[in-house]
Amino acid sequence: MKSLHLFWLCFALFFAIVGASASDLVGRVVGVHDGDTITVLDASKTQNKILLSDIDAPELKQAFGTKSKQSFSDLVYNTQVTVEWTKRDKYDRIVGKVLFMLTGCLTPAWRGSIANTPAG
Repeated sequence: MKSLHLFWLCFALFFAIVGASASDLVGRVVGVHDGDTITVLDASKTQNKILLSDIDAPELKQAFGTKSKQSFSDLVYNTQVTVEWTKRDKYDRIVGKVLFMLTGCLTPAWRGSIANTPAG
């Protein structure tokens, strides 16, 4: 019984720490730059450039770069999204997970796009 209490205490502490370290940004996708970078307009009308974390999509000038951008745009453009993020990159882009509603389920933004997740 004591180990069960310790488990739940550790479980709650883990999520308290994780929840405290992440930020959420809610807004509408107003631009798709390539297969892994978008612009999200938030409630205060601020445009935020977002780089999807853990995604490797081709750059526009690389093979399939234009197709990757178009696929991603078809998926998320003008869609309400939630960005879960914890850091900015050296170009001051928000790096995070982009979630949105797709046929009634919350879906990671890269599903259905031409992008790879890292092996592992």
